[in-house]
Amino acid sequence: ENQVLELNMYLIRDGKKVEQFNVIEENPLTNVVNPEGKQLLIDEMESELTSGKIERLRQPEKLLEIAELQADLGQYEKALDRLKKALQIRGKPDANILNKMAVYYGEMGDHENEEKMYRNAAIDAKWPGAWFNLALTQKRRGKYAEALASVDNAIAKEAAAPYIVLRAMILEKLGEKEQFKKELEDALALFDPVGSLSDWELGWLSTAARMVGEAEKQKEAEQEIKRRARRAVSAPSTDEERLYPLLKRTSIRRMS
Repeated sequence: ENQVLELNMYLIRDGKKVEQFNVIEENPLTNVVNPEGKQLLIDEMESELTSGKIERLRQPEKLLEIAELQADLGQYEKALDRLKKALQIRGKPDANILNKMAVYYGEMGDHENEEKMYRNAAIDAKWPGAWFNLALTQKRRGKYAEALASVDNAIAKEAAAPYIVLRAMILEKLGEKEQFKKELEDALALFDPVGSLSDWELGWLSTAARMVGEAEKQKEAEQEIKRRARRAVSAPSTDEERLYPLLKRTSIRRMS
């Protein structure tokens, strides 16, 4: 009735719920990519570029828009070409473009260039989110020692709660069980009230609360996620490790 699909799944062991997975999807029946419409829009914007209607200073922004549409259609190589051209026109590093390139390389399975772009983005703007994203992709690929070093670089610039949650997860993979629990508890204490958190922070809060067994805090976070979904605000998955959201318009797909 309200166009919000709420999915709850549980793993039952000895008659008890031992694991929980929740997803909220807004407008699930209309959330479908229209490849024909997007391709027409890409063609129109590229025609504007080649015709000289767009002055050079505005071309990088238009190339970014084209790249995002192409990425939505899975055309990552074409998207990367547009981003490279945008960098060339700007004539200097750009953290936003480099971060997008890293995401697209990751989608293509080119992890060498993915890591390179995240590092370049971090150097460009001294932006801690790039180190966080690098640590996240390294963790997902089992490079735990390198992931720990990367997330420590992020925390050295900003001791944000989600950064510490990720650090705790990496420590667990490295067998540091006691430190894992302590850092999760420290991270939970750093989160602001749920109503003031971004969707990205809220997702990481829910994950941290679930992992440390803070049922009330997890429930509070999930209720806030549901409230936002009902208000037609994009809501994060409660159990998904999410990239730092530097990308303003591009959908970040789940990376295995």
